[in-house]
Amino acid sequence: MPCDQLLSNPWVIPTISIDFFSSAARRTRIEIRGAGTNSTLFSARPIQYALLRLGFTWLAIQYRNWKQEDLEAWTQTRRREKICRYGFGAGGYESETAAGGRTGMRILITGACGFVGSALAESLLERVEGIRVTGVDNLMRPGAETNRARLQRLGVQFVHVDLRAASDFAALPAFDWVIDAAANPSVLAGLSGAGSSRRLFEHNLAALGNVLEFCAERRAGLLLLSSSRVYSISALAGIPLRVQDQAFGLDPSDPLPAGLSTHGIGADFSTAQPVSLYGATKLASEVMAMEYGSAFEFPVWVTRCGVLTGAGQFGTPDQGIFAFWVNAHLRRHPLRYIGFNGMGHQARDAFHPRDLAALLVAQMNTPRSNGQRVYTAGGGPANTMSLAQLTAWCDERFGLHTPDIDLRSRPYDVPWVVMDSRNAIKDFNWRVETSLPVVLDELARHAENHPNWLDVSGV
Repeated sequence: MPCDQLLSNPWVIPTISIDFFSSAARRTRIEIRGAGTNSTLFSARPIQYALLRLGFTWLAIQYRNWKQEDLEAWTQTRRREKICRYGFGAGGYESETAAGGRTGMRILITGACGFVGSALAESLLERVEGIRVTGVDNLMRPGAETNRARLQRLGVQFVHVDLRAASDFAALPAFDWVIDAAANPSVLAGLSGAGSSRRLFEHNLAALGNVLEFCAERRAGLLLLSSSRVYSISALAGIPLRVQDQAFGLDPSDPLPAGLSTHGIGADFSTAQPVSLYGATKLASEVMAMEYGSAFEFPVWVTRCGVLTGAGQFGTPDQGIFAFWVNAHLRRHPLRYIGFNGMGHQARDAFHPRDLAALLVAQMNTPRSNGQRVYTAGGGPANTMSLAQLTAWCDERFGLHTPDIDLRSRPYDVPWVVMDSRNAIKDFNWRVETSLPVVLDELARHAENHPNWLDVSGV
């Protein structure tokens, strides 16, 4: 086989053996064998041999990365942005791998096998040049193994870690930033039938203590994903609303409380108790993260997110409502309008993890050490939809399926939650790019292609 064909054929595995056959002439014979081919012999002078050896080393490494699906080393061309490495500045890309890629930013994502953690890992790999992502998870949620396989295909290093066990952190290397996406995400968590309150505390707050200790010891910056449910239940229930187009919306005829505008709920909205057991763990997590960052001098950004959703979310009636509703409607699984007169007018804003990833990149690129550290971010009014409106959309896409009416109210249910992203837009030159129609279409296509997704999600 000619040499140029051998080099251009990725299915041929080159093996190189060197035979010094004429020391007087100082010439070198290089024998190259490909899988299923006869030997090809040619001669080269020492300098030519050195260049060839470098070339074949590069080829072998690239082949190995491609064969092992090491996409982080193989697909460097997809990276677009650079992040300043915390503690090292913009020069944090000083070394190169044997495959020619940069060692680059080192990111640890907790809860990496959940929907948000895995989606952020994928988005960061697509967006950031030279990034290296490690994910940790305890794999306790239904569907987690599905995302573990997905992460490995993306080239993310996975480590099985239970964040509640401090000893599990000992073997982890240093990182530049930690994205904390691990939590029990249901506002009903800790109540009867939704897991114990002790378990909620251990997962959402005690585990964060170990994450904070890790950041302090390794001097890693922290990006804490918080929730729209840190706000006062009574204040949320008291927002002046009216029904328009089958959805609750703000009533502009009544004065709005502090922290609320026509753009949504801001960081200054009331967090007076009660906020739910779940909301209390997230609010306490914000306080502890800010205190640790101040005491041990590492950067902390807190983002209170709207309803994160997109293809691959493990939606249930308690959390991930957009994903659950679309999948359940398509499969004719029972649906219920709970509370609020059984009309399905309760509304939320949909927020795609791709847009959250862009915000996190902007935060990591912002060097300031003072000023606002807690931000609200979500789909906003343009991406807001009620359950009744979502049902109408699904009826048009999948055919009619009418939800049942359940007039009972549930603890902590509120009629309207929409996040105001204006401060994040202003301070980080960021914006939401994924529109509600795109989010819904993505959810529907995923549901159509995964007929057993409700089972995978543990419904």
